[in-house]
Amino acid sequence: MKTETSKRNVDIYYPCSVHLLTNGSVVDCEYKLDNVGNDLLDYICEYLHIEQKCFWGLRYVDEYGQKHWLDENKLIHSQVNNTSLMHFYFRVKIYPPDPYKVSDEEAKYQILMQLRLDLLSGKLGCKSCDAVMLISLILQYSCGDYDAEVHLGNYVQEKIVMNQTFSIEMKAIEIHKSYLKGLTIYQSQDLFLRMACQLETYGVEPYLVENIYGDKMTLWVNYKGVAAYKGGREVHKFDWMSIVDVTQEDDRLVLNLASEDSIKFYCFTSAQCDYIYQATLGTFAYFTSLNRKTIASQIQDKEESLKSVDRAEVGSEIEVLNSSIILDSSSSLMVIYKACELFKKFRYLIFIAAMCIFIKVFRVITWGSPEIYRERNWYQNYLSIFN
Repeated sequence: MKTETSKRNVDIYYPCSVHLLTNGSVVDCEYKLDNVGNDLLDYICEYLHIEQKCFWGLRYVDEYGQKHWLDENKLIHSQVNNTSLMHFYFRVKIYPPDPYKVSDEEAKYQILMQLRLDLLSGKLGCKSCDAVMLISLILQYSCGDYDAEVHLGNYVQEKIVMNQTFSIEMKAIEIHKSYLKGLTIYQSQDLFLRMACQLETYGVEPYLVENIYGDKMTLWVNYKGVAAYKGGREVHKFDWMSIVDVTQEDDRLVLNLASEDSIKFYCFTSAQCDYIYQATLGTFAYFTSLNRKTIASQIQDKEESLKSVDRAEVGSEIEVLNSSIILDSSSSLMVIYKACELFKKFRYLIFIAAMCIFIKVFRVITWGSPEIYRERNWYQNYLSIFN
C-alpha cells in the first residue's frame, strides 16, 4: 500500500495480517486512517499478481464470532476494531459459473485453492465417486505421472475431502496410476475445476434464516441466483434476472422482484443480516452488471450441460493422438471407473449369463461340436483384467 503524509505530518498505521489460500501463508501489512477496503484488497491482489480482482473479498470475524466482508468502499478503521491486530482472510466472494474459463492463470489457481478449502470443510459436498476423481486429479498435478519407484503404498499424504476414507484414497490412486499419465499440471487443474463447478453446492455458502412465520430455512446464494430450502425441500428460487434489487432492513434481507413483489428473510441478528446482505448484493451486482442476455445464456448452457451429464459420471475423456493429450470431454474417466466397479461386483453373474447365451447359440450352429469348447484360458484372461 502506498504511504502518504497527512496535512499534520502525522501518519497513523494500523497493523493487520491477511491470511492467504496457499499453504496457510500470511501477509503482514498496515493500513491508514484514510484507506478504504479496496486499498487493502488491491494490495493483496498485486502481491499475488492477480489481474482479475472481481472475484475476491476480504473477510474478518468480530469479537462475537460473526463473519463480515470488508466493505470495499468504506474506511477500514470504521468497520473494524482497531485496538488489536486485525486478521483478514483473502477468499473468493463471487464464484464464476465456469472457473476453468478464467483467463487470469493466477486467479484461476487461487480459485482452485478456494475450492480445495471448500471440499475440506464440507462446504463443497461431493459423493464418493466424485471424491475419487477429484483426489486423483490433485495427485496428478501435485505428484506428476505415477512412478512405481516413487509412489509406494498409499501416497495420499493429506486429507482433501471431508468424507475421505482409505477406500476412496486407494481408488483415487488406481485412477492416477492407470488413466492420468501424461496429463500436465494445467490440464489436471482445468479438469479439477470442471468437475468441482458441476457439484450441486459449488459456490454456495448456506445461511440459516427464517420466513415471516418463524419457520427455519436455509438460504443458498450463488451464480444462479437465490434459493431457499425448508426441511431439505426447495420452496423459493429466484434467478438474478428476476431480481430488481437487494436491500437490508435491520435484521431482514429483502429481495425486490421484477414482478413488483418482494420477499423477506429474517436473520437472527442485524450483524448476520449485514454479512448475508454484503455477499448477496456483491453477487447480484456482478451478474447484473454484465449483459443480461449473456448471463442468461451462460446459465442456460450450464443448466443444460448438468441435465445431460449424470453428476456421478463427471470425469475426463483423454485421447492420445500424435503423442499429445486431447481433452474432449469430462466423462469417460468416471465411466471407466464405474464400469470397472460394476464388472468387479457382478462379474460372475455376467459370465454365467454370457456362457448360457454362448452355449445355446453355439449348439444351434455346431450341433454340439466338441471343437467349440477346446478354447482354453480365455476366462482366466478375462478375470485377470479385474484382479
